[in-house]
Order: sequence, then C-alpha cells, then structure tokens
Amino acid sequence: MTVTGSCLAPVLTQGKRREILSACAAAGIAVAFASPVGGVLFSLEEVSYYFPPKTMWRAFFCAVTAALTLKVIAILIHFNPAVPQPKRLRENRPL
Repeated sequence: MTVTGSCLAPVLTQGKRREILSACAAAGIAVAFASPVGGVLFSLEEVSYYFPPKTMWRAFFCAVTAALTLKVIAILIHFNPAVPQPKRLRENRPL
C-alpha cells in the first residue's frame, strides 16, 4: 500500500498524501500487533497533525482489512499440508 501511495504521490495533493500515509501507518501497526484500533491511534498520535473524522474512518477500514488479511493468510498457512509445521502445532497443543 505504501508503494501505491508513493507511485501516486506526484498526482495527489498534500492533504491526500497525508491521508494515505495515515492509512498506511495504521495498517502497518494493525498487522504488526494485531490491533486495528491501536494502529489508528498510533496514526492519530504520530503521523498526522490534522486528523479529520473522514481520515480516521478510512484509516480504521484500512487497518481492519490488513489485520483480517493477515489472519486469513495465517489460517491458510496453518492448514496447508505443503507448509512444514512446528511439532507443537502438529500435536494440536496450545502455543
């Protein structure tokens, strides 16, 4: 997503670039810590000096989408027999 934002940067206004940066930061934190709300709060606190509600909802949607995508990929990898699993996962014990 950050690459897409940087490719479109010459076309976008300064405000739109800030909005994309806020959404990217929220998505990154949401994926790293599995916390979409934490991603939005980080983006609110650290990335933007002006954060309208429209940007907050867009960043939240982006963060939720990123966290759900990570969860789906983790589930698919866990149930894929071609991917080697650690012994504790093969025995169905909790992590």
